[in-house]
Amino acid sequence: MKNRRGFMLIETLVASTIILGALIFLFVQFSSIKRAYETSFKYNTIPGLYNAKVLTTFLEEHGHSTIDDKLNSCDYVLLTGNNLTSIDNCSINMVNYSINAADSNLYEKVIISINTRHILYVGSNITGLQQKLKASNPDPNIFNEGFRKFILQLDPVEYNNFKRVLIEYKNNTYAVAVIS
Repeated sequence: MKNRRGFMLIETLVASTIILGALIFLFVQFSSIKRAYETSFKYNTIPGLYNAKVLTTFLEEHGHSTIDDKLNSCDYVLLTGNNLTSIDNCSINMVNYSINAADSNLYEKVIISINTRHILYVGSNITGLQQKLKASNPDPNIFNEGFRKFILQLDPVEYNNFKRVLIEYKNNTYAVAVIS
């Protein structure tokens, strides 16, 4: 009888270990699926990509050479209204974005209609920006935690020969578009 109880105890421990292992495996799998599902509703959503395309089309049609010139000396340019804020090695410089008055009003309407919070115009290589975001505490007024995570998950070589526009919308969604 004693021997039988010991076997039953071992059998119970083995069965509970197998069940516990299966439950841990399922928890890990479902948590990664849930994380991917939540990400799909925040990153590059269909409305976000459409609005990003509207903005990049506007910038391409109305000349983005001023931004390109400023981008040659820094990692990225923050588009804020009719101003550009170039950010290079932690120094921030405001530069007037030179577009004519009619285009300026249209640009303001585009920005308001697509409901953006931040627009970053980034060069073809975003590795430097990603390294800065990993290494230091970036300005929380520009890079909140969600926007920072979005930028860090981007593939730095996917659009290596094109400039990118990274957009943070007011509804906490994010999109990336390419400018040729």
